[in-house]
Amino acid sequence: MIDLGAEILAALPGLRRQAESMMTTQVVITRRSGEMTDPVTGEAEVVQVYPDPSWPADHPHSDGKAKLTSYEAHEASSASGQRVITTQRMTLHVPVGAYAAQVGDFATIVGSTDPLLVGRQVRVAQQAPYKEHATAYRCFVDEVTR
Repeated sequence: MIDLGAEILAALPGLRRQAESMMTTQVVITRRSGEMTDPVTGEAEVVQVYPDPSWPADHPHSDGKAKLTSYEAHEASSASGQRVITTQRMTLHVPVGAYAAQVGDFATIVGSTDPLLVGRQVRVAQQAPYKEHATAYRCFVDEVTR
């Protein structure tokens, strides 16, 4: 009898490397710390959470590798005042264990094989759906355009 669990565990490192090889976008992900820094505006400090600034330059994820994809059209439009606001749902893939997603985090594209992605910002809309044998963490993100 074949032990599929053992086969999956043996294959997992290679499958994760393969998933990471398709992460050709670089992102910087930030979140509000919850610490109020400006008593007048109530603004909270924004901290970088991925790539972790404390990682050494030779850390395997220090470049902020990610993959932004939208394989199914899912957008929503709404009117606000005299404007139409469109939200485009996409998926952001990051290496397993590299980033613990929180709803409300912002990912800014700082490098990509597609120059039209650079500078775009997406908001994390879901905590990553962690699973035992994940090859990547995939979380839904939204880009809002006006």
